[in-house]
Amino acid sequence: MRPATGDPARPVEFFVEVRNNTEVPCDGRLSLFFPTTVSRMAHELFPASREYALQPGRSAVWRVRGDITSETPTGRFSVFVLAEGSARHSAAADLPITILDATLPAGLSVGVFTSYDDTLAEALENLGAAVVELDGARMPFVDLSGFDSVFVDLRAYLVHPQLAQYNSLLLDYARAGGNLVVMYQKTEEWKSELAPYPLVLGRERVTLEDAPVTLLEPTHPLLSWPNVLDAGAWQGWVQERGLYFPREVDSRYTRLVSMADAGGEPLSTGWLVADAGKGSYIYTSLVWYRQLRERRPGAYQALANMAAYPRRPR
Repeated sequence: MRPATGDPARPVEFFVEVRNNTEVPCDGRLSLFFPTTVSRMAHELFPASREYALQPGRSAVWRVRGDITSETPTGRFSVFVLAEGSARHSAAADLPITILDATLPAGLSVGVFTSYDDTLAEALENLGAAVVELDGARMPFVDLSGFDSVFVDLRAYLVHPQLAQYNSLLLDYARAGGNLVVMYQKTEEWKSELAPYPLVLGRERVTLEDAPVTLLEPTHPLLSWPNVLDAGAWQGWVQERGLYFPREVDSRYTRLVSMADAGGEPLSTGWLVADAGKGSYIYTSLVWYRQLRERRPGAYQALANMAAYPRRPR
């Protein structure tokens, strides 16, 4: 994430490993080449190149550190890595780097009930949140009160049956002032009573990743704070927009966006929010996880808005 103007530089680091997979010793020189647009990231980089000598099956790892400032350009870049030895002992690779703008209030604490992978938790950490991955199997013993927001990841009710069994504890957390965010679930894995108000899932989906998106409540905090989601937030998506859209929605939910495949009926239930007691409940069937994997800026901005929702101006 690129820091806002006036904020301190954000440190970043990654590791480069060179391994000798041959049956004979090899030596050479490791070099990294940064694009000129992000060369400031390499200010603490080990010397422009470094020599290595490795026995068969051995490896060497170097840590690369640098800073991203408010002046660092956003976009996707590649760092070219070259391990240059003899003709049969050379290798090269491109290390992709994405720098994007997404703002999250400082000190945000987020709990995540994960499912199939760590995409959501990793994205929240990239945003700067203090993330705790929660164990659904221990649901009755998990204290949620210290989290600003709690996320139930995609299809987590299938992966962790205890979540459904003790779902009342999740709703109690929201009603006590927490912010509960539920990512998409499948129709057959869902019951309407898992939400604070009736919410029946269907099988409708929007399969075109570039289907036009209409903002139904453009000034709503989820669309405008701390990141403004404009038309650019919906560009560059991959595979699809959303799936298993709710087909029956209680009037207490606010519908945020509408979208449709070419020639299809607009679907307006892909991103919902409702007050729940002193807190809030968000349900979204949009495929954020695919976009987070691809480091799409709009997905990161939307995720930040959902995580920060309890801190919104009121």
